[in-house]
Amino acid sequence: MKISVIIPVYNGEKYINKTIGLILNQAYKDIELILVNDGSTDGSREICEKYAKIDSRVILINKNNAGISAARNTGLGVATGEWISFIDQDDEISIDIYIKLTAQLDFSDDMVVAGKKMLLINEEDSVLQESIYDYEDDTVVDESRKLTHLFNINRDTRLLHLWNCLYKRKIIELFGIKFNTNLRYGHEDTLFNFEYVTKCIKIRYVKGVVYTYSRRMATSTSLKENKDYISDFKIYCDVVGNCLKKNDKRTESMLFTYLLRIGINMFKQYGKENDKMVLTDIYKKSIETAHSGKVARACTANKLLYLFYLTCSVLLAHNRLTLCVKIINLAPKK
Repeated sequence: MKISVIIPVYNGEKYINKTIGLILNQAYKDIELILVNDGSTDGSREICEKYAKIDSRVILINKNNAGISAARNTGLGVATGEWISFIDQDDEISIDIYIKLTAQLDFSDDMVVAGKKMLLINEEDSVLQESIYDYEDDTVVDESRKLTHLFNINRDTRLLHLWNCLYKRKIIELFGIKFNTNLRYGHEDTLFNFEYVTKCIKIRYVKGVVYTYSRRMATSTSLKENKDYISDFKIYCDVVGNCLKKNDKRTESMLFTYLLRIGINMFKQYGKENDKMVLTDIYKKSIETAHSGKVARACTANKLLYLFYLTCSVLLAHNRLTLCVKIINLAPKK
């Protein structure tokens, strides 16, 4: 059972040797490694060419720079494995990641998800924050539970990221699922998962941390200034809204709260107080997408967060933007 491992490469000469080595030295050998060199200007191309010459499992594609989403789509276009894995060039994977991901794999599984560690690293390569997410062995076929995980209600980030997952290639090809190249500042992985998970029948979770993701302050696009973040938010709403069947009040109110949360977080990260009219756009777009303006208690982690989103929603409904900004600035980041 072949796994196609897709790695976008852009100016990664500092990390790519280690990452490729970890992939090729996996205990699981039925691997196809697709390196998509996205117009690197350092020595990344030469490093990738070296591995392509010494290991027949390595496929190298050189292309003009177009961003990580376009690079991943290029990789999907040439993948031949039954399963797809996405790895970032500067992260660490366990030497048995694919043994663990496939250990309980059943022919009826559509997606496999394992645990992950997430690091926030500053410009001096010091770890500022570490979060570990590990999940119990489980299978999910119930649509309500899938929505719970997609909306990240329990804040365990099960379906927010790509790298700790396996995807069935035939589902991707059947439904024409691709990464959205219009998003410039993150969320492309979450959107991919929304499109993919809503086409799945069965998701398998396996215990064990298999991936360490490093969010580097010096290079992360999601940590940089984004003056037109409202455009990204509207794209996000359109894709998520098209993925979900909004035919009941519970789903609609959960979706509204989820989108409002995303929008407020983007405002806190990128917005300025004189951008407060953007909050009105976020509020209206969330209602339009969800067909609801009701805050769902189920879509918050605790009572205080529920009250926070409820208060924001009421203030925005009555155009009390200045007060809403003040409350947002006082609220915790999560």
